[in-house]
Amino acid sequence: MGKLPSFILAILVVVVALTGWQTMRLNAQMTEFSAETGRLAARIDGVFNNIEGMKADLRANSLNLTSAKKSVASLDSNMARIAGDVNRIAARIHDVEATPTDVLRMAGMKVNDWYFAARIDQTVYLFPRNKEAEQQLVSSGLASHDIRPYLTGYKVQAMFRK
Repeated sequence: MGKLPSFILAILVVVVALTGWQTMRLNAQMTEFSAETGRLAARIDGVFNNIEGMKADLRANSLNLTSAKKSVASLDSNMARIAGDVNRIAARIHDVEATPTDVLRMAGMKVNDWYFAARIDQTVYLFPRNKEAEQQLVSSGLASHDIRPYLTGYKVQAMFRK
């Protein structure tokens, strides 16, 4: 088996660098999402506490119909705002960019030690760094693809949305 040409090594170095950048960007987005989720959970708790308070007031017959209607309208408004926040967060989750390497890393696999990823002709491939990694890719159902006589990758593009 011959040595890899220097241009392929250069491409691999760039891919590894870009993967690190993507990972940092994904971590920042996930941290921001986590903070927003916490704020949203606090708002939802407040709405549910208001509902429980209204139920108690209604049971005690201390709330007249007019103020109940105002409270319901206020709660409906709050729920509409919360629904908008949920939709906005869901859209952001939908737009988070992750590479196959990021997904493997988040799943607990030793991505840096075992794998590297590259995009070749608009297709993403994982390349094992050792036999154990190669067996793991095969057992996960990925088919091998001979890119060059000396380079075999595992095609993963079909597993991820664009």
